[in-house]
Amino acid sequence: MTETPYCPGVGDPVPEIVLPSLDGDLIRLSAHRGKRLLLFMWGSW
Repeated sequence: MTETPYCPGVGDPVPEIVLPSLDGDLIRLSAHRGKRLLLFMWGSW
């Protein structure tokens, strides 16, 4: 059985996202709660 991916709607909370920064630190989405944040996702394949 295939699991359906979570797709938040407008105004819904998003799941935690943790990504490495260019200097090796981890950046957590929750650390910016309550602030405006622009996430730019880019991929090439």
